[in-house]
Amino acid sequence: MPVLTPANRVTVGGAGGLNALVTRRTALIQSIWGTTTLPTTEPHTVTASYGGRTLPTGCASITRMQHNIVYGGTAETELLFPTATWNGRLIVMHSGHWEDHRTTTTQSPLAMEYFLAKGFRVVAACMPCSGFNPNPLTLTIAATPYVNNTNHDFSHVDAAGTSSARVFLLPVVEAINYAIRTQAPAYTYMFGISGGGWTAHMVAAMDPRITWSCNLFGSMPISMRLSSGGPGDNSDYEQFQARSWMSAVDGPGAGYYGYERIYSLCGASDQGAPRRHLQILGDYEPVFPARTVRTQIDTYIAACNAEVSRQGGKIRWWNNTAVSGHNYDATTLDEMWNDIRSFHPV
Repeated sequence: MPVLTPANRVTVGGAGGLNALVTRRTALIQSIWGTTTLPTTEPHTVTASYGGRTLPTGCASITRMQHNIVYGGTAETELLFPTATWNGRLIVMHSGHWEDHRTTTTQSPLAMEYFLAKGFRVVAACMPCSGFNPNPLTLTIAATPYVNNTNHDFSHVDAAGTSSARVFLLPVVEAINYAIRTQAPAYTYMFGISGGGWTAHMVAAMDPRITWSCNLFGSMPISMRLSSGGPGDNSDYEQFQARSWMSAVDGPGAGYYGYERIYSLCGASDQGAPRRHLQILGDYEPVFPARTVRTQIDTYIAACNAEVSRQGGKIRWWNNTAVSGHNYDATTLDEMWNDIRSFHPV
């Protein structure tokens, strides 16, 4: 598989330019939603001052949001309000597969409490069948129930003619719609880890309202996966290169640059406001280890940056050389916060 390089990038400002990149966004949206715009729907049920659990440290109250997804399936997200003075910003935090911010381990609560303490209002989300989402998740297609205990295979959704990406993305899109309408933040950001990192860059690629996004240990280009002889994990069903959304975002004759195009779209500043995307990898992180492919990463990040920089966009990556697990640490969160502050000073 080829790697996106400065030689084969979209030439921003040249023939087609940024419009050619934005055309790929429209194609991506079309492939998933069947329309040329993102859904404008919101959660079907919203419960303010939700009392179903103990509040995280630094949280004044929680609004619970419930979503109808596809084929009778449901999902949940939450909007958390800080005890600290609101800084006017909204951040979406996606915890990925295995945890949510209700747990007492060192993963999501560390990030949740970190950003609440900074004064953010936080939208919290998890992967299907994980965290506070229903598990098992039963989808009924043509009167046949399909019971999912993990999110590793939604092929039955694709086979029924609906993009399985909706199962992952619709709750987040609806939560953002609701939060922006009701909170009117000055800026909206999003980050996630693992499958949550994948979700973060997929949503940010389609939604220019997200001006800063961060993908932690959530993806690598297909050319760097085990299937292509690289170190990166092949990952779960939704990330495979056979998914229709990847063909759409690549475009005709583009080669497999699917993830590189996603990264570029996270920084495409075609709506007037500059945008930034941060990819975090780690030399010894076990899912997408970077130590043997640093030069290749530098190459595709430079190509993505070249696609968006003339309009004020920026793509960068940061290598956490200390982490040896698939998890945050305090240094990671400080790097994210410093990147936000360098972009939008507080």
